[in-house]
Amino acid sequence: MEKFKKRVTLMDLALELGLSDRAVSQALNPRESNVKLNPKTVERVQKLAALRNYRRDSRARSMRYGRFYSIGYFEAKRRPHDWPLFGAEAGVYDEASAHGYQITLIRLPAENEGDSIPSVFQEAHLDAMIISHAVNIPEALEKHIAASGFPIIHLNEKNPHNAVYIDDVGGAEAMTSYLISLGNRKIAYLTHATPNSHSHYSNTDRRNGYIKAMRKAGLEPEIIEGSQSQPDAFFEWIDSHKDVEAIVCYNDLAALNLFRLTYRLPLKTPEHLAVTGFGDDIGRHCPIALTTMRNPYYEMGRAAVKMALKLVEESLKTVPSQVFSPELAIRNSTRNRLEPPADAQTKPSGW
Repeated sequence: MEKFKKRVTLMDLALELGLSDRAVSQALNPRESNVKLNPKTVERVQKLAALRNYRRDSRARSMRYGRFYSIGYFEAKRRPHDWPLFGAEAGVYDEASAHGYQITLIRLPAENEGDSIPSVFQEAHLDAMIISHAVNIPEALEKHIAASGFPIIHLNEKNPHNAVYIDDVGGAEAMTSYLISLGNRKIAYLTHATPNSHSHYSNTDRRNGYIKAMRKAGLEPEIIEGSQSQPDAFFEWIDSHKDVEAIVCYNDLAALNLFRLTYRLPLKTPEHLAVTGFGDDIGRHCPIALTTMRNPYYEMGRAAVKMALKLVEESLKTVPSQVFSPELAIRNSTRNRLEPPADAQTKPSGW
């Protein structure tokens, strides 16, 4: 039976090259050394390391520099479809990798696992942690996180320090203003859920941004509470609001659910009803390509890592939060009512 080859060590490379192990280490980790080696020496070391399939010993590196070179990424949600933050994970990974750090993925225990605590909070192998969707974290787990001593950056949470988040008020205001510029006047807002003390900050902020734009334009806001769980209430609402021209949805998923409901009505988008989303999670894949606000998730993930590394490398407790502005992505679910196409259809009889 063929056996695995012995792992090549840094000392093996040093003996073969006739160099000190310190020189080899410096050649393989130029960012971690202030000593300037001859470029030809660096090239020799790196070529031999590639030839011998050398892999760095993270344990030795950790002991030398007093760090684990590992950042935890904690997705604080129990089900994969809860508020997806597409792109952020890639940004976190790419930025960490660029600085020589690894990512440890952490998640909440599944619902049938009770209130068990992820083992990472009882071990010491992380330098910092990035937490996404902290609003979902149970109180018992919050105490373990606070006691862990990890430098923590919150992703998609609205805090003055140690956080990366979206300007949801500005984004919803911009989307509503865009619909108004297209000639829409009867514009409603479809919530994700009734705002309460336990909901994500974006529930309230996007709603407020919509209201701000409507009142600025001298228009009357109209709120539709979440329709996914109460379709009959939505049908009752829209039957009494047949003059509605556009609906601003809390996010892309809410817009998709709205499309499913309007299929049962004699309404077409965008001919009769403009529909918009927020986030650009699934906007391109809706039945009608969705006009939405694109959240820069990838850039947010990279920013979170940079902030975490600043806490670690400068031994800081806090850094100022970074706020990102979403970008308007115009697609097929809206049209300019001020310039109707030649084949424009009026609303069906009775609407």
